[in-house]
Amino acid sequence: MKEVTWNPNDVQGSPVLSNENLTVKIRGGVPKESIRATEGKDKGKWYWEVKFDSTSDTPDRFPAYIGILDGSLHPPFVTTHESFRAYYPFVGGRKYPGSAAYGEDCEVGDIVSTLLNLDEGNLEFWKNGKRMGISHTDLHEIKGEKFPVLATGFGSNTDFITVTANFGTAPFRYKMPDGYKPYNHSQDMKIKIITMKL
Repeated sequence: MKEVTWNPNDVQGSPVLSNENLTVKIRGGVPKESIRATEGKDKGKWYWEVKFDSTSDTPDRFPAYIGILDGSLHPPFVTTHESFRAYYPFVGGRKYPGSAAYGEDCEVGDIVSTLLNLDEGNLEFWKNGKRMGISHTDLHEIKGEKFPVLATGFGSNTDFITVTANFGTAPFRYKMPDGYKPYNHSQDMKIKIITMKL
């Protein structure tokens, strides 16, 4: 099975990838930058983690969105796309679309867990293992597969943030809830049952 990473061929702007495409550095300014993962899902319950490694900002913050997007052509402005659902862990914590209050601020060293429940159509985020509640309940309105996405917020062309994703190829920092699988796990893995005649 091919491991899930950030996709160097599915970007907006010029994100810089390293660490076997699990670490990405994205910048602010115009055009805004974004990147999707290499694999999407259309059913099941999935978990992954993103760690904030470094930033140009002080105090250790730079706006970035963590969430999901469908698999259509990469739109020019991901954050206004109709299929975009995300947590914006800055300015007090917001969720998009709508810029409603949600969650908490993040800074360098924090880990954000994403819980993607495609069976019930829900999205939830944790900060450092702390549940922040369900952010979105309308994922069934998004057609087709949903992909992990990272996108920049406002900022200048010299602003950047570097994050590392763990889609499940390494041990997670926090325990997955019951019923969830690592995002790297194959969605279509089937168990073959062999029966024997006695």
